[in-house]
This record gives sequence, structure tokens and C-alpha cells, in this order.
Amino acid sequence: MICFLGVALDKFNRSHAIGSVSGTHKALPLGMVGVKSAPLIYLNTPKSACSTIKNHLYFIEHGKYAHDPLAIHSNSGLLRTKDAGLDVVQHFENVLSQPHLIFSFVREPGRRAYSCFSEKIVHKSKYSFQKIRAYLVDAYGLKLEHIESSTYSLEAHAENFAKYLRFIRDNLAGKTSVRVDPHWCSQSEIIRGYQKHFCIDFVGRVENFERHFSFITSEFDLKHRPDFKLRFNEGPRPPFNFESILSNEVRGLLTDIYGADYRDFGYPSSA
Repeated sequence: MICFLGVALDKFNRSHAIGSVSGTHKALPLGMVGVKSAPLIYLNTPKSACSTIKNHLYFIEHGKYAHDPLAIHSNSGLLRTKDAGLDVVQHFENVLSQPHLIFSFVREPGRRAYSCFSEKIVHKSKYSFQKIRAYLVDAYGLKLEHIESSTYSLEAHAENFAKYLRFIRDNLAGKTSVRVDPHWCSQSEIIRGYQKHFCIDFVGRVENFERHFSFITSEFDLKHRPDFKLRFNEGPRPPFNFESILSNEVRGLLTDIYGADYRDFGYPSSA
């Protein structure tokens, strides 16, 4: 059980780095995001409000929101290890050597999976996974050709989602040729990967986003304080809401795939 969910653990009174973070870029995990103006480190968890969090961090740093909120993952206005130079590495090492706060967010596993399915597979855009979409049609029999038609039914959509979840189950078990993507892998696995490098101070819930993010920043004297009610990139609206596609098969698949997320983060199982 990850017991620090929504709870601060001696935020400014201990050394956080477990592994060595000095000397080389390789010691810093991908997914770290920071700002120069505050000793905050966000550990990115995809499909758990990561776009919104990065946009608020951008506001903390610059006093305004990014011109293109959807491009925040590649925007140069934040510090991130995924494209870090020596100056970025030095920044994170400096932050880790002083009082700081390391945080992440998680989301109800079924809704996160459905959001990924809707944004990355169902709807086509420059941010979607179009090659994986084609693979799912060929290999798992997803029927998406009538997705925007009035004839597309709730039953068809629930079955498409179930087929997508069967792919995820196979993919995470190493039974497909497709990459394991952080957008659909277990949040528990992502957080535990970060824990190899850091003691994480706070893991918030997307469902309590405003309250939890306000708490994270409450003890910092920020020059620019965001409006945490604002949300960014919540994704395209699916043809049917999440509750309506929860067939018995979907519930069972979600529990099989994301059992650790339900257990570790205290979400009620969907089964």
C-alpha cells in the first residue's frame, strides 16, 4: 500500500534522494519536471492530469499560461529531464540538495484507461496513436469505421473498449510486438519506478485536484499562483460516458490489468 496518497510526509525535514543524483544525467529519471522559481519537482504520470499540472507549473514560472496548452509537453518554458542539458541536470541536483517537495498525481484507473482509449485510439489527431489504432483494428478486431455515425451503438463502443483492454492485458504481459506505453501502463508501476530514485512527498488524486495541488504549493511563497480550477487538455468527449460502457467483461478486465492501482491508491475495484 502506497500510504502517502494525499498526505505530506515531513516535507522539508529529510533528505529525499535515495539513489545518487550527482555527476551524470543518467542518474536522473525521465519524467522529472521543474521550475526555476520554486523547489518543486513534478514526476510525470501520463493521463493523470499531466497537461494541466505542467500548464500550472508554467504559470508559476512565467505568470501567464502557455500560448498553446496542448504543446506544453515540449514547451521550453519548463525544466525537464527528458530533454535535459547540463544546466537542467545541475538545477535538479541543486533542488535535491536543499528543502524541496517532490509530487505526482494519480487517477481512477478505469477512467484513466477510458481517457487513453478515447484520446489516443478512437479520435484521430496529431497527438493520437494512429499506427497502434490500425494495429488494433487488424489484430484485435476493433470496429471504428462508424465511430462518428448515428448508427454507432453503445454496445459496439463497449465491445471496442473491451477489445482495447484485451490488447493492454496482452501488451503488459509481453505478448504483443507493440511498445509498452506509459499512457496505459500501471500508475503503481510508474510511481514505484520513481521511488527507486526519490522519496516522494505527496501523491495527489486527480479527483481532488484543486484541493491537492493547492496543498502542494501552500507553503511556498510563489510570485505567481495559478487558478487551480482551470483544466487543460481533458481530451475529446467520447461518444458514451464511462459509466455506460462498464459491462461485466470491462469491469473484470480493468481489475485484472490495474489491480495494483486500485489497491495501492485506494480506489474501489470496478469488478
